[in-house]
Amino acid sequence: MRKTPLLLAMMIIATGQVGVSIYLPSLPLIGHDLNLPQHSIQNLVTLFLVGFGISQLFYGPLSDAIGRRPVFILGQSVYLVGTVICIAFS
Repeated sequence: MRKTPLLLAMMIIATGQVGVSIYLPSLPLIGHDLNLPQHSIQNLVTLFLVGFGISQLFYGPLSDAIGRRPVFILGQSVYLVGTVICIAFS
């Protein structure tokens, strides 16, 4: 039996978890650097989750229409570009 689909599924799930795991520990530093109160920092988590939820409404039907692979590659490309932009400005 091929293990490639299982490995790919595990990597897809891990990508989202890594994004949250890297993001959450930096919240106190973001608040300190931007001089924001705690409740404003907590709104960042809410906005992150709302954005994640809303994107599901678009990615699901899009993947049904054009296929899972192109949508996955698009999503990973957006993730990569966002990561590179964050690295460039940090």
